[in-house]
Amino acid sequence: SSLVFAVAAHMPPDQLASQFPARCKVGPSDRLAELIRAHLPGIGLQALPVAPRQIPFNAGNVYFELDQRGPLWEHLLKHGGLALHVAGEFAGLRLELWGVREK
Repeated sequence: SSLVFAVAAHMPPDQLASQFPARCKVGPSDRLAELIRAHLPGIGLQALPVAPRQIPFNAGNVYFELDQRGPLWEHLLKHGGLALHVAGEFAGLRLELWGVREK
């Protein structure tokens, strides 16, 4: 299974696909403040070319899958609590988090 963010804002999707991961930090809730203060990378976001078939498609959304590799992901699995920080402003920002089961 995977976690996918569906993201929309008042900007072209290709611009959102490049800017959102650079200005967003995702991590375990008990580690996010530390990651922000130390300017450390969080859990990676990979833009998907299309919405996963298991979730509703919405034109204008950009879909990002959370990278499930690395120590932050392992920490998240062990301790729970996902947190997200968005730096700067994305006019009309709308986020949805989806859990996607693989078959």
